[in-house]
Amino acid sequence: IELLVPAGNMRLRPTHATREVAPGDAVTLAWANTPDNPTLQFTEWWFDGADADLDQVMLRVTPPHPGATTTAVDLGLPSACVNLLRGTDVVGRLIHHRRVPQGDAGRLVLMGVHPTDPDFGAGVAPYGRWSVTIANGGNAPIRVHGWIERDDPVFGTGHGPRQAVFATGLAPAEDPDAQTGLPREDLRTTLNSLGHGALTRVVGAQETDGRVAFYSGEEPGRAGGGARPGSLILARADDSGARQGAVASGVTAGARIRLPGTSVATALATRFAAARGPGWTTDLLVPRPEAAPRAAHDRVP
Repeated sequence: IELLVPAGNMRLRPTHATREVAPGDAVTLAWANTPDNPTLQFTEWWFDGADADLDQVMLRVTPPHPGATTTAVDLGLPSACVNLLRGTDVVGRLIHHRRVPQGDAGRLVLMGVHPTDPDFGAGVAPYGRWSVTIANGGNAPIRVHGWIERDDPVFGTGHGPRQAVFATGLAPAEDPDAQTGLPREDLRTTLNSLGHGALTRVVGAQETDGRVAFYSGEEPGRAGGGARPGSLILARADDSGARQGAVASGVTAGARIRLPGTSVATALATRFAAARGPGWTTDLLVPRPEAAPRAAHDRVP
């Protein structure tokens, strides 16, 4: 059995941030949610480094309101579950376990924040910029990654969710990506969640001229035991940057529609794999260069 998954279409969305934290130093990232959001927001904070150094790391979260209570998690503890507070109301939670099923390397802290929609009732979360500070009390640098879960529309509701994002800006002395203005290191490691698995086949979207689609998630996978080798299977999903999508049959007789995204590329790659049989990846596996050519666009499908 071969498992093919899309690389995801979130490369240009500021839903991934990563920084290196030097020994004895601290780094603060800005996590921003929006008003009137009816859905929960989840963010995974992953920490990579030696166990002895990760034991000395603290994660602190401060909500954006006057007199806010700062909540801290000590990564040296076997596990922890602490509430994010607004006054006496619980507006979210930080959950940490020393070992998790997603991988045997690094540490994970899951941050869940309540909706900001007033209709949520007691415990509605404040909106705006939350401060997330990572303090490294160890003797070696550690690397932190933050991934915000994609916030999909809620079926049957009159208004959809509003995606939380990172509003961290550039790291010191870092040049922005020429096409997007976003930090270059934040554009990498933007694969779909399942794409970080060591055994999954990850499919990215490609235009007909060979360029990788600007929205297609970038490798590598998360460092540690589940790291992928650093290459994507590329399949066509767009005719060009101006003509996004592949032509497909519509839902009515004779209708045609353009379907864009890495999910379309994955469907094409799956058909190719089924036709070729064992060993098919040697025909499709295309390593992506460090500076792959991309179309210059300012929007995400």
